Amino acid sequence: AFAADEFWELPRVSNISAVDFVRCYLLPGLPVVITDAMQSWPALGKWNLRWLAKRYGREIATDENKEGSAWDPKKAGKWLVKSINTSRKLRKDYGLPYFLDLGSPSSSQGDNESSTAGRLHAEMLYYSSGSSFATPRHLDTNCGQSWSAQLEGTKQWHLWPPKGSTSHHRNFATRLEPGDMVVFFTGWHHEARNVDDRPSLALSQFFGHPVPTTYLWEHRHYLLSCRTYSMCATQWQLQTGFPFSETNLQNVSLSVPACD
Repeated sequence: AFAADEFWELPRVSNISAVDFVRCYLLPGLPVVITDAMQSWPALGKWNLRWLAKRYGREIATDENKEGSAWDPKKAGKWLVKSINTSRKLRKDYGLPYFLDLGSPSSSQGDNESSTAGRLHAEMLYYSSGSSFATPRHLDTNCGQSWSAQLEGTKQWHLWPPKGSTSHHRNFATRLEPGDMVVFFTGWHHEARNVDDRPSLALSQFFGHPVPTTYLWEHRHYLLSCRTYSMCATQWQLQTGFPFSETNLQNVSLSVPACD
């Protein structure tokens, strides 16, 4: 057992094969930092707040419903890319992380994508320029899994596992420097904070392949009782062949749906 406010250092690995990633981290649902996930990305070393403002400032303002006004990179926020053409331009500088390439159908949407890469989802770029900025503790509202790539600045991450998790699921903490990528899974609460006044830029995406089947099945009662994931049973059943939609939730504690 460990104290509620005790954090363990998140595992950090590099040069990991897709098979080892699936076996050691994905299937058990164990978050991990991949330190070389971006080594072939032109985005690393090229993308920063100054570049973002010069190249896409007007588009960011439009996507954030501020059309006609200038985008202020000094303010913190999230840019959810809405234009397919913009996504195609961005994907010339990055691609699917190498450890996720297990031979799924190609999306053919970027020069840096493998011919066997899984489909990339819409880009989410988190930007900030002050030490007071933080993304508060929350759950991602998506049935997929997540990765976040630190491109500029330094962030302190904290992650909390779902209730009822096994002993290897602990409260974790890690510091992401440029070039680091954190991978985490459905049901993990998380927060990220700037550690200093330097600008920060991170690229995040959900991924639907490969699927952490063992982890999802073992935690199905908690996850499917949570409002955030209540609609995921059908998707997970189609992806895995496991009968998620038949999960009996009648005996789950009434406190669980709030996902506290």
